[in-house]
Amino acid sequence: MVDSRLKSAQKYSDMKIYSIEPLREPFQKLNERFKNDKNFQSFNIAIGAKTEKKNINRNEFNASSSLLSLSNEHKLNFPTAVMEFPEEIAVSSFNDALDVSSIPRPYLVKIDVQGYEKQVIEGSYDLLRNAECLIVEVTFRELYNTQPLFPEIYALILEFGFVYHGALDVLRSPIDGLVLQEDAIFLRKN
Repeated sequence: MVDSRLKSAQKYSDMKIYSIEPLREPFQKLNERFKNDKNFQSFNIAIGAKTEKKNINRNEFNASSSLLSLSNEHKLNFPTAVMEFPEEIAVSSFNDALDVSSIPRPYLVKIDVQGYEKQVIEGSYDLLRNAECLIVEVTFRELYNTQPLFPEIYALILEFGFVYHGALDVLRSPIDGLVLQEDAIFLRKN
């Protein structure tokens, strides 16, 4: 999704940003927003474990769009984001989409994929093996059907040599105030 934090990153003139956006309309808006940034490169695909065509569940609220279907928990907590429409997209492993060795190091990877984290991690082995920092949107209650929750994602991330260091944004349930998800920070162990 188009992330406002990407815009603030422009103040670092030598920073390269590689952005993945599978939905056509947000992809076009993202490219328009960064059209004059020579360090910005975008890809109109989704990252997954393998290369294939799939239908994404495009939501009336773009930030809730996912390759997974909405759970009842999601619909209960966010009733304004329940209408979904299928959109065919390309899915690729990160290694098939981009030559990881061409990415300047050190680098940070942000994964915000509405429940598809496990497949992204499985398709990004070389990318994650060389990253210094990960920011992953992790979930504590199932917002998308069959999505992995925090313990499963953390176990995968541990295999790459990262340790949990806290959270940036935390999303709480408007119903009971409990944490639904957070942008978790993982740093490489020294």
